Amino acid sequence: MKKTRYIIIDEYMGVFLGTYNGSELGARDNRTYACFAFNNPFGLTTACSFRTENAANYYIRDTFHPHKRKSLKALPVETDSDFPNVIDIIKSGYVDSTYDMIDGMFTEVSETIH
Repeated sequence: MKKTRYIIIDEYMGVFLGTYNGSELGARDNRTYACFAFNNPFGLTTACSFRTENAANYYIRDTFHPHKRKSLKALPVETDSDFPNVIDIIKSGYVDSTYDMIDGMFTEVSETIH
């Protein structure tokens, strides 16, 4: 059954996909980085989402610098999952914010990073 979830979209970087810890990728610090569709090094095809628009806006307020917040919006997506996939995002009208997320759905098995 479809439900409405809220994703975060940056007007320049596209869909907010989630966060990752730099030390997990060999960085010498323990900073947390935001991953957006524009710079999707992991080939992610799903996005982080929130149950309510207020929850998404609180996350924006609590996580991002005030300058960055100006370009972020919480927008609704119809989905079956807590992690809407790129198809859900496109069907909800945000195709321009997905960049190359769709490519991750068609990665050859031999090209998949394990």
